[in-house]
Amino acid sequence: QDVAMEVGVSEDGAISVDVAGRTVNINTRTSLPAARWHEPDPQAGLRSIAAGESATVQWDTGSCRIERVVTVRGDHVAVADTISNPGAELIGVIIEHRASSDTAPASARVAGRETYSPQQAAYNPANPSAYGQWPETGLGLVADGDIMRVHNRSFRDADEFGISDGWLGLEGGASVTEEWSIYPTPGGDYWDFVNAVRRNWGSNFTIPGPFTFNSGIPYEADADTLGKWMRDRSLKIICGGIAKYPDGKYAHGTGILFAPEWVAHEKHWVQAMEEGAPEVQPVCYFHSFCCSEPDGETKYADSRMINGAGEHIGYPYRYRLPLYVPTSENSYGEALWGFVDTILDEIGAAGIYWDEMSHSVLWFAEDMAWDGCSVKINRATHEVVGKTTSVPLASQSLRLAMVRHIREQGKFLMGNTQPATRTMHDEQIVRFVETGSYSAMTNTHLECPLGLGNHHLDDTPAEVAEIIRNILAYGGTWYGHHYLYDPPAWDFGSVMFPITPVEIRAGMVIGAERIHTARSGRFGFADGAEADVYVVGGDGLRVADPDVTEVIEDGTHLYEIRMPGDQFAIVVRR
Repeated sequence: QDVAMEVGVSEDGAISVDVAGRTVNINTRTSLPAARWHEPDPQAGLRSIAAGESATVQWDTGSCRIERVVTVRGDHVAVADTISNPGAELIGVIIEHRASSDTAPASARVAGRETYSPQQAAYNPANPSAYGQWPETGLGLVADGDIMRVHNRSFRDADEFGISDGWLGLEGGASVTEEWSIYPTPGGDYWDFVNAVRRNWGSNFTIPGPFTFNSGIPYEADADTLGKWMRDRSLKIICGGIAKYPDGKYAHGTGILFAPEWVAHEKHWVQAMEEGAPEVQPVCYFHSFCCSEPDGETKYADSRMINGAGEHIGYPYRYRLPLYVPTSENSYGEALWGFVDTILDEIGAAGIYWDEMSHSVLWFAEDMAWDGCSVKINRATHEVVGKTTSVPLASQSLRLAMVRHIREQGKFLMGNTQPATRTMHDEQIVRFVETGSYSAMTNTHLECPLGLGNHHLDDTPAEVAEIIRNILAYGGTWYGHHYLYDPPAWDFGSVMFPITPVEIRAGMVIGAERIHTARSGRFGFADGAEADVYVVGGDGLRVADPDVTEVIEDGTHLYEIRMPGDQFAIVVRR
């Protein structure tokens, strides 16, 4: 969706974007020793870039050398910065891309969250963005490439907003390329920015369902009972439990290899489920960072997750559950394949649910093989404190190999947490976020727009319906957490999936096959197709006489839906 804009770049990298009568300047400043900064001159040799064309500029900051390629695409400006260390010693560089205009933005968002103070910042690789809104236009910045995403800190600083890398480290003679983009939204808002990024990132892929965890299911039942239980609730995907030892404690990670009784039990459940409900996908729980294998802390000493205090940390639980960073090169990464093989080959599950797929507890870990680009920098002095390692980067090659292996077996894969890198995002894995706070749904705005309904109890259809409305308020759709109540005569989950998002906005997810909305309005599909409309009341039951009117304009079928605040609707293409 093309945007009319005029773009220019100066000799030392300052970018100007003119859109809807407003000029927004994006200036890149880089850190220098002794708390100093290299600032660009916005007017130094400013030259324009035509739509569909690129311009290359180079400059020396006094600490590093930057070559910038600016490309004007139909709806955004793509920037690729190659940062080089011409010296012989390790350096740390803070890079900030700051957007401003002649007046302050009326509002701003940092990592998808509205800002309520002049200074605000967020570290969130799932939504590595900053967005400013003026009366006539808006503009967003977003980190695209792997390194920029895992290092990004989004911020608002008085009248400016932007994205930054505060962890970049370069050995002598080394260079990296960081990619980021500028999205103007003339006459639009944050959601126009979100949907433009989603289209370019390939974030709109099919979400199957409905899904639930195994709580409430008669786990020991026979195949016919299990099949009926699933069909009565219209469920299509169910996740089994976490492996346990005979004493009831969790056999996390490669601990599953020391829990043969549990493996046999899970295998029986999967076989019974597949016999009783062959249309359902029973998947097994998998966690790649947590491991409670006996003597694992000695056996996998090279893979331990170490914090800044030099401690081998564990998952915050009532008993110790050690954490590791599995990689393609270390001992725990090699052993972890045994967990995958147990699920796929021995248990024979239809797929894997991957908990905390991007990271667990720490984003950066110490005392392990360096990732080649991350250092700790004192923001007050700009001194390098020491090397550190990005957990998503270090574990990425192993996790990517596992993803592809699972899919090569024809198995289903879904995950918890959103991707932290473009590489993992491009795999288009169905992933949700947990909603202990509904604001966590901002992590899905540029990713798979799916929230787990675990904000509070979901013991009744009314409670589930409330969760769905609140997730929709953030532009997301819902996955069930539990199914602990007797199924009603009609279950709204039966008409909610599959959905392939086309556009998301506050209160709605517009899909190719169906639309979920908690907002009143006039809805339809781009090709004018006929649809059936289901309205769900505050009690979680279908509204018998909803306020829905079909309107036909030039052969296009539209559906005007009017709802009070405790209802939501599902519009299903016929």
